[in-house]
Amino acid sequence: MDLETIYLDKFNAEFPIAISSCGVKEKLFLIDKNLLLVDHERALQDLWNQYFKYLENILANELSLGNKLTIFAHNLSDFDGYILYNGLLKHYNPDHVTSLIDDTNTFISIVHNGFPDIEWKESLRIFPMSLDKLCKMFAVPGKISKYNDNFRDLSFFNDEIY
Repeated sequence: MDLETIYLDKFNAEFPIAISSCGVKEKLFLIDKNLLLVDHERALQDLWNQYFKYLENILANELSLGNKLTIFAHNLSDFDGYILYNGLLKHYNPDHVTSLIDDTNTFISIVHNGFPDIEWKESLRIFPMSLDKLCKMFAVPGKISKYNDNFRDLSFFNDEIY
């Protein structure tokens, strides 16, 4: 799992705009650009709803009952962990969300206990390698393109090529 974010001057805040996931099934979740500019809270809620519903469906349909879904998240220990943690707290009962944080206040793992039973682990702590190498190691599709600084520009959503 990986997150892409964008800083919007209008709100003086950083927002997740894309969530990518690969493994059991590959999926890319994009925030509704137009809704983000009008109602950023609703746009974020919709993005997280799509992502968590997708994970719930994997648990319900792809994995044996009672299994926990483990997700390796790239950059969980830094910024992405805070964004994911906040998304989980707003989507699920906060009493069911826990985390393991080290002495430098960075995430090692984030867990949602209950249905769905999901744990996100920091991939770089377990596998100290780039996201591309990690995907190759697990023989799963990686990035669909190289990182482009334009990804952080909201007008990039207008480009039909991507």
